[in-house]
Amino acid sequence: MPTMLLFDSRATISTAIAIVMLSGFGGTAGATCDESDLAASAAPVPDETAIANLKAEYMLRLEARDAESFGCLFEHGALLGPNGNVLAQGADAVATLIQKFLFDVTPPNLLQRRNISNPLIEVDPGSRTASAEWNLVTLRVFPTDPQPHFFRLGHYHDQFQKIGNRWWFLTSQEFTDWLQPPS
Repeated sequence: MPTMLLFDSRATISTAIAIVMLSGFGGTAGATCDESDLAASAAPVPDETAIANLKAEYMLRLEARDAESFGCLFEHGALLGPNGNVLAQGADAVATLIQKFLFDVTPPNLLQRRNISNPLIEVDPGSRTASAEWNLVTLRVFPTDPQPHFFRLGHYHDQFQKIGNRWWFLTSQEFTDWLQPPS
C-alpha cells in the first residue's frame, strides 16, 4: 500500500522564491541534462521531501525563464495537456515547448510567480513510483502597476519514477480552474 504524506511546502516555496529573487530572472545558458543538474542533497532525504524539492526546482526554473534546464527535469518524462494528451516528451521537446508557448509570449519585464501549495504526495516504494497533486496560484506584477494581481487558479497532477537514487518526472499535467478575464 502506498504511503501518503500531506507536506507543508510553505518553507520550501518561500526558500524557492528567495533563491529566484536573489539569482535574478535570466536563464542559464548551456544547461546540460545530467544528474548533477538537479539539486543534490548532502544527506539522503525522505522520498516525499525529494519529490517536493523536485517540484520546487520545476517552479524555480520556470520563474528563471530557463527553458533548457526546465526541460532537463523531463529527461525521462512528458508534459501532458488537460485531456491527457502528450504535449512534449523528453528534455529537448519540453524545453522547446516551454520557450515557444510560455517565455516567447510573456513579456520579460512581467514578474510572474506560480505558487504551489497543499501537496498530496503518495509514494509506492515497491514500484519506485509516486504521484502528487498540488494547488496552483499564479500572480502577476506588471511594470506599470506594483500591485500583484491574481492571474490564475489551478492544480497539477504529477507522476514520478525513482531512477537510481533520484526522483524524475514521468508526467506533469496542469489544469486551469479559473483564469483572469481579459481587461
